[in-house]
Amino acid sequence: MTWQFYKYCVLFMWCVDLTCKCYGQSISGLTLSNQLKNIVNNGLGANYVQNEFDKLAYTSYPLDGPALIQELGTTLGSKFQSRITALKNIKQVVEQQYSSFSSSGSTKQCCSSTGLEYNALFKGQVDVNDYCNMISGTASSGRKLANAAVYNQMKANLNADSTLKYQYYGSEEGVLINYPKIKQSSCTSYDPRYRPWYVETATPKPKDVVIVIDTSGSMGSLYNGRSYMAIAQDAAKTVLETLNPNDKVGIVAFSSTARRPPGQASTSTCYSSTLALATPQNIKYLKSYISTLYPSGGTYYGLAMTAAFELIKNSPLYGEMRGNINNSTDKERDDQVIIFLTDGVPSDGNSALSVIRDQNHALNNRVVVMTFGIGSSVKTSAILTSMGKQDLNSVSYGPIRRTTYTWVSDLDNLRSNMAGFYSFFSSSEEIIDPIFSVPYQDAFGIGLVTSACLPIYFGNLKGVACVDIPVSELLEDATYFQQGELSYAFITDSRGRALTHPLLPKPKDKGDDPIFVFAADLERSAGAEEILASMRRSESGNKTILSTRSFARGDVNKEGVHTRSGVLSHYFWYPIGYNNFSVCIVVGDNDRQARLNTLSASNDANTFTYHRLDLKNSGTTCKHFQRLARKDTSTVMLTATAFKDPYNYFERNDSLSDVNAYELYFRGQSNSLSSNPVKDNVRKSVIATKVGNTFWTSSSNTASSYVVWRAIGTIEGIMRVYPGVQLAKDYNHQLRPWWKRTLANKGKNTVSAPYLDAWGAGYIITLAYAIYEGRANNQHTTNDQVVAIMSADFSVTYFYGMLQEKFTDCRSSMYSCFVMDSSGYLVIHDDFVSVPSNPAKPFIEGIHLMVKEPAIARDLISKNVMTTSACINFEGIQNRHYWTVSVSSVTYPGGIVQNINGVPSYELHTVADSNVFVVIKSTDAAKVGPSASCNCQDSGQTDTQCTSTSVSYCQCPCWTKAHYLYCNNTFDTSSDNWPTCPPKVPDISSVKLEAKSTSKAVCFDAGCSKSDKYLCYASAGCNWCTINKDNSVISSPYCANQDVCYYGKVGQSSPYNTTSNGITDNGEEGNLGGIYIAIIVVVILLVILAIAGGIYRHLRKTAIRKASQSPPAVMTDRDSDLGPTGYSPEPHPALYTGSHAPSAPPPSYDSMYMQERKT
Repeated sequence: MTWQFYKYCVLFMWCVDLTCKCYGQSISGLTLSNQLKNIVNNGLGANYVQNEFDKLAYTSYPLDGPALIQELGTTLGSKFQSRITALKNIKQVVEQQYSSFSSSGSTKQCCSSTGLEYNALFKGQVDVNDYCNMISGTASSGRKLANAAVYNQMKANLNADSTLKYQYYGSEEGVLINYPKIKQSSCTSYDPRYRPWYVETATPKPKDVVIVIDTSGSMGSLYNGRSYMAIAQDAAKTVLETLNPNDKVGIVAFSSTARRPPGQASTSTCYSSTLALATPQNIKYLKSYISTLYPSGGTYYGLAMTAAFELIKNSPLYGEMRGNINNSTDKERDDQVIIFLTDGVPSDGNSALSVIRDQNHALNNRVVVMTFGIGSSVKTSAILTSMGKQDLNSVSYGPIRRTTYTWVSDLDNLRSNMAGFYSFFSSSEEIIDPIFSVPYQDAFGIGLVTSACLPIYFGNLKGVACVDIPVSELLEDATYFQQGELSYAFITDSRGRALTHPLLPKPKDKGDDPIFVFAADLERSAGAEEILASMRRSESGNKTILSTRSFARGDVNKEGVHTRSGVLSHYFWYPIGYNNFSVCIVVGDNDRQARLNTLSASNDANTFTYHRLDLKNSGTTCKHFQRLARKDTSTVMLTATAFKDPYNYFERNDSLSDVNAYELYFRGQSNSLSSNPVKDNVRKSVIATKVGNTFWTSSSNTASSYVVWRAIGTIEGIMRVYPGVQLAKDYNHQLRPWWKRTLANKGKNTVSAPYLDAWGAGYIITLAYAIYEGRANNQHTTNDQVVAIMSADFSVTYFYGMLQEKFTDCRSSMYSCFVMDSSGYLVIHDDFVSVPSNPAKPFIEGIHLMVKEPAIARDLISKNVMTTSACINFEGIQNRHYWTVSVSSVTYPGGIVQNINGVPSYELHTVADSNVFVVIKSTDAAKVGPSASCNCQDSGQTDTQCTSTSVSYCQCPCWTKAHYLYCNNTFDTSSDNWPTCPPKVPDISSVKLEAKSTSKAVCFDAGCSKSDKYLCYASAGCNWCTINKDNSVISSPYCANQDVCYYGKVGQSSPYNTTSNGITDNGEEGNLGGIYIAIIVVVILLVILAIAGGIYRHLRKTAIRKASQSPPAVMTDRDSDLGPTGYSPEPHPALYTGSHAPSAPPPSYDSMYMQERKT
């Protein structure tokens, strides 16, 4: 069917009130497409802004890989150097002053700290003018305390480098000096000797540890009110806590049998057969297993030792594991030890000795056996002594490393005795180069940190000194590397673990138990392994390969990814000095960076008003929903991406002096920002986006009656919002789903599914469009570089009203219409505007087609219109399964899926130049199709596990477990060969915003005194009231502010914790308003009836004439159109001049609605 017929049918039905039935043909994807263009161009101003950007002069720079990697490597190295300098200062002072350390004097314990104040640098209560000590309850009786010289040096370090974090020195005697002073809850529980940073520095070699625990019946004996079993469990857990992810560990529990952790079927069962890397996930599981042990049975040493050696023999050595640096000597690097604890004599004689001999001979006597005994029956034990000395072993199989049996008389010391096992492996050679710990979550709230540490010697090892370094700060230059659309940077350690990568969450967004993903899991293209091996060897180099890029389609957990394969990619890598890290830059072939040439700033608020209205506000503020706002201008936020030092941006709070400095700089009154400088192109970006402000604040632009928020975000990190409001500090538009969704749909009007506006506007929909780098000829393709994205937010009810007005069959009782996006999520549905059972939490957000329309979903799956795919979420150890809706123009001409005569009866139209589809369906019970639901939770959210992975199975987006080998910390991508999921959107919902409005003066009067439901829907902040507070139906529904009847119910609390007021319980005031409105409506109807005949004849002639005309000329994707009713807004000369003048902003939806009735 031709486009003309569709348009004629829509118009004719509108004229004669459904006397013509075109079934599904009464809708048109082109009609909705044109309406979206009108909003984007005339409400948001995308066409105007693009035309203005086309007037600007850009220079495109090709990316210079060798220069970029050299610069990045040097910058990263300098950051490490400043910390290493501070660390060496501490080491030097401790070694010089050690002889003067005394056991007397004030202990200054951290548990007694007072006078603390919140410090943003340390993200907690500290005192930077003092230090404190933590003294372990098992510290040596004659323990020495560091003197004031150590504290003075630490303080001098902070004065020299204000970015330093915690500095500390832990001694072999169990004492820690910490700077600055903090508050510790316990006075005796912390022992530095058993922390991973201490153990890893004292014994840098990887360790294979098997903890063997006696669980015989006698372990139920009591000591000071606690069972031997409980004391042994605590000791074993403490041993686990000393380990780091370079170490491997296993557990054997024995009595009459030997048992190993069974693992969990839902995760991994490897713990019963092999050692596990001491990652946070594995340590957590092993601790939970230890907690389940209980005393019962005999004491069979031989079975226990056999099980322990089997774990070691089944486990690869360090040099054989993934991530080794391919040196033959790596296979000799493991320190292997069995820690054996018992309270009783063996039930199987001396069998353990022959097991140790036979098993360790096969391993060249590599394994050390350390024995510990508790209880009177093993106070003197010949067999435990012989086990440690390995008396039956022969040196002909390799050197024997003998140990001394330890009987622990005071069981309160068992924890420290066992946890001190590592001292046996301390190197006699002095360690000169700093040891950088595997990153871990800091206990005091700094986030993910690595500790740079050095051992302290005074004849022998006396302790370890460290400086904490936030990973976010160290790696920020690579994390925020942004050069072109196909280029990126990542950093690995010497094991090949990815410390930062665009396919992983930023370091500051990692959880408490981060997964240490190998770069090889992220870089899976042919030829990448050779590059990564060279990086592990701390080499530099370059190589060109074909690789794949993975991009989010929006919310990655719901919408998945799109990929670009076969990208010619140039890899450049470089070792970072002073540590074992390596950085790599990947440059896409012909990728470039578009930069604005010189722009002049104007010294006015429209050029730049900083978003911190709570700190400085030179204009008139008003209330826009729940936010303190400026209606006279937009506000500008500088996100972390805009700054040369993003970490410093997060560390410091804005002050009034900062705001004043920003104003001077961005308004052209100064040429530098000394306190927190921004990147070179940021000021030009601010100046360039002023055109958006010009469009939005024009007196002739009435879009504010239906558009809630308008914004423009740039690749330089600028976010300009209208009306002007404050944004959360963590906000970064480039991480939000609407930004990613629009990048995935370049050249299209990109619509989001509805979500709850955090600032009080209710459920809104975002419509966004990408702005390209300027071209003088105004010609653009999707290959052009995106420099900004514009967005407009409007209410769900506005979109619904627009749909109902454009397609009148959607308003009939015979049909229903809805809009869904290309991932199958519903954008609008009849149920979204009806009063829900729980108005405070309407059933709107994240609703998939399969939840509301399962029959249609099944039919689209069978037609291969809706297909499933997946990506691997390494951090979550999940495969995220999602849907893609795509209509082949070959299979379905015109992008129309015709099924109006089938069951289910529906028709789907592709909405051109967008990411959405409009569907009309029959409401006839005989035609709606099978009622069986798809496998979805009520909300259709993605936090459910899939019940099937069949491509034809109807289930909402869900997840399956990824093939993750927990013990080896590797993913089996041979079975899960899907692309990598980019990181999910970081949560900023808990971020406190100070600039909330208490003003009664609203920025824009919603004008809710509407007599028509659809006029009410068209006004932002208005709701159509249909239900009284007592749940009775309002006899004469009326329009009111959403605070009066949230989601159609009078007196209903909203998600923003506001409750309507001014309405009686029985809704009398509402009914009275309805009566007044009814009277007005009657008068209007009388007038309409008087001229109805003339209108009908006029519209009929117009429809016939238009149906006979030829199709309109093809328009570019940014041109304004006349729309389906022939409405064309008047231009605004004040805003547009010359050849760049697009059509003007539309009037409010109210005006458009009434205009259509007058034509």
